Amino acid sequence: MLRPAPRRGNEPVTCSESEAYMNASVSTKGAQSTGELDVEDRSISVTMLDTHTDELTKSLESDWIHNPSRFLWLLLFSAIAECVTTCYTPEIRIFSINVSATALNLVGCFLDGMFHSLENSAKEMSCSVTREFRSAYLGVLTSYSFLVDHARDLSEKTFFYGYFYILLSLIGGCLSFSCGRLLTRSFLKLPIAPKAYNAISPILQPNYVPIAIVFICLTILRATFGPEGFVRDPKDTQFIGTFKVHDGQELILGIFMSCSAILWSEHIYDRLQGTRFLSVDWSSLSCNALSCFLLYGTYTAKIYFPDLIEHNLLMLKFVSSFCGSLSCLSACITHMSVLWMDGKYLTAVLNFVSQTCVAFAFINLLLSPN
Repeated sequence: MLRPAPRRGNEPVTCSESEAYMNASVSTKGAQSTGELDVEDRSISVTMLDTHTDELTKSLESDWIHNPSRFLWLLLFSAIAECVTTCYTPEIRIFSINVSATALNLVGCFLDGMFHSLENSAKEMSCSVTREFRSAYLGVLTSYSFLVDHARDLSEKTFFYGYFYILLSLIGGCLSFSCGRLLTRSFLKLPIAPKAYNAISPILQPNYVPIAIVFICLTILRATFGPEGFVRDPKDTQFIGTFKVHDGQELILGIFMSCSAILWSEHIYDRLQGTRFLSVDWSSLSCNALSCFLLYGTYTAKIYFPDLIEHNLLMLKFVSSFCGSLSCLSACITHMSVLWMDGKYLTAVLNFVSQTCVAFAFINLLLSPN
């Protein structure tokens, strides 16, 4: 079974059961052999044990980061999420609000709360690819750059609507995460939970890869050779324009963009993991700011080079798939929600304000050329 990868959001990495048992045996061996250790000797032994555990955790994390299996799962989940969002999500708009894409953001945060609770509440029921699911699948399913772009569309009609949309979406994401976490914790307390896991796990775990590949291939074949209108990405930006393209071509390009963006996002997270200045999660903030900066660059290029940007499939998928997957909406929502639930209210509010300020700043930039 694959060892879990580091999570987005700079969350701590846990050891497997065998490694935890080894660490526990190391900590108790000295106490069993000599029962007359003084306080100073015990402090030294605990310090040495903590150092050993930290080194072991870093070694395990480093090994998994460079494990090719990790990238396989990231690519598979990214492709699956792109298929789900562009082919199997109905397009719904109510009063100029993109309900479909907004719902995807909220559902993604809800799922993140469920899997986050599963990992931390029941280690024996934690799936080996849960963290890749959270990083890749939910990274593609949710989109911070869409949040900003759609807020710009709303602000063009009524100035304050876009800013209210940002605030309500972020607060709604935190509430969705909390609901998912609470629901999963309640389910795990039921006696049926371990039995259900033990019944389903032996069937699904050996077949993850075949099921994923078959699903992706069937979706691509349906988009390529089936009737038109199968591919309809609800996160497609409006300023590129409306035009007709081949469904298979759009889906394949979207999968490529999403997979590339997830790998870049993971690279940024690995570089900035653990960075804390003023208690802000700079890893997710950097990914979100970069995705919005690329969105702003494309929007500005459209003003000066309209023939190059408008009705261009490459630019359309770059904004919706690449920028959307590069952003880390579910990760920043998780980080803020966990801080709040742990009683670190000031830090949670500071992270919320930082994410909100970045969104407000780019809304103003996107509105300024007009």
